[in-house]
Amino acid sequence: MPPILTNTPIDVVFLVFSLFFPRISIIGFFLFDSLPTTTLNNLISVLLTVFFPRIFVIIMIAQHMGTQNPWFWIHIVVAIIVYLSGSKYGKKRFGKNRDY
Repeated sequence: MPPILTNTPIDVVFLVFSLFFPRISIIGFFLFDSLPTTTLNNLISVLLTVFFPRIFVIIMIAQHMGTQNPWFWIHIVVAIIVYLSGSKYGKKRFGKNRDY
């Protein structure tokens, strides 16, 4: 998918910081008025920031850089790892109750 919004590139600091702290990076860059724009409604953007910040970052990357960009795929892989490790399966597999 080609990028939709190509007027401003996404800052590399935002891309790296949002890998580890997506909600904090979205709020921080919003406060400094350097958050990348999206075609989403403001209400949807706020709800995604609160409940699914990684998905919101992935949407921003897809709209600005396209889906063929390595940053898009890095964020997808990290999101899958985070969401799987937070589930019952991940806690059972990687949890503290595991016998070695």
